[in-house]
Amino acid sequence: DSSLRLVGSEMCIRDSAKTSDGTTPIMLAARLGQITAYQELLRAGADPTLVNDSNLGAIDYLQRQGETERASLLRQYIKKYKADN
Repeated sequence: DSSLRLVGSEMCIRDSAKTSDGTTPIMLAARLGQITAYQELLRAGADPTLVNDSNLGAIDYLQRQGETERASLLRQYIKKYKADN
């Protein structure tokens, strides 16, 4: 699947690599349920606070996948991320 290869691409770690609706690679990984890719993107420095044109972010996509615990952990991470930046 080309979207999975896109998520794993080194070049796509940058948050500027958005789809036409503003979806970033970390959002795409969360939406597709690709938790390993999502975690790697987060470790690589992807910005988890961004939202797309539909005002949806990685947390929203994690919740839609039933990943409520990961969504909760991401909320905590975002609080720390915002405090540090």
